[in-house]
Amino acid sequence: LNTISTGQINQAISSFSIYPNPADNYLIIRGAIDPNSIINIYSVTGKLVYSNHYSQKIRLDGISKGYYMIEVISKDIRKEIQKLIIK
Repeated sequence: LNTISTGQINQAISSFSIYPNPADNYLIIRGAIDPNSIINIYSVTGKLVYSNHYSQKIRLDGISKGYYMIEVISKDIRKEIQKLIIK
């Protein structure tokens, strides 16, 4: 029986990376991202706490400490999601 963790899935199929993670005041997004993409950040309860057009550097002012999911939606509606910790 073979298993795979969610961390391995993210590394295997994600076209972008985020750092620092855990993050404080800002987040850098790198990778093969369409400049017309939308960046969404969701709390673990599913609440949308950030949404904007792609920017390589995202200010995290006003977002509480905790665990989040960052979603990149490209113009062809391809979605990719990674875990994010804000400390």
